Amino acid sequence: AEPLLRTSPAGYSSVEYGAGVEIKSTRAEQVARYVSGFLSAVISGLICSQTLLLAKSGIGLVLLTVHGDMQFNDPLAIAIVVGLVVTALANLYYIQRALRLCSTLTVVPLCYCSSSLSALLSSLVYFDQIRLLTPIQISMIAAGIVLLAAGVLLLSMKAEPHEGPLHLGSESSDDE
Repeated sequence: AEPLLRTSPAGYSSVEYGAGVEIKSTRAEQVARYVSGFLSAVISGLICSQTLLLAKSGIGLVLLTVHGDMQFNDPLAIAIVVGLVVTALANLYYIQRALRLCSTLTVVPLCYCSSSLSALLSSLVYFDQIRLLTPIQISMIAAGIVLLAAGVLLLSMKAEPHEGPLHLGSESSDDE
């Protein structure tokens, strides 16, 4: 069941979960939860991009091994596989945490934005491709990042009043 937030004129809010469970919190606590959810979404995106980078490397190792050049005798190859598993699990933890604290309308674009930015920059550095970009390409990437961030901001401002366990609106309830 979707949680429903109600705010009293005194500044306390109650989040109703199914089966009559109700949690009361102040506006400061709500903001702290929102910031925590926001940061969890960004961290999830950053970890996701590193998972992607490790997956690309892992696929390369598997392809070389399939073609007869065994790669998994090297401790670095094992570290890549272990890193892939660890980052994938950490990403699941942080995305789940963010979704418990914030609206999906905020979390998903934030994850996408931070993941895209980090994956792009990490890949350029890791695969030594940054030197191949022209100044106009770098400026277009920067413009794309700004547009992506602006889109995330616009989407998160459009959240429904009762979506997710946290909405910072000032709706009041007739029950209190």
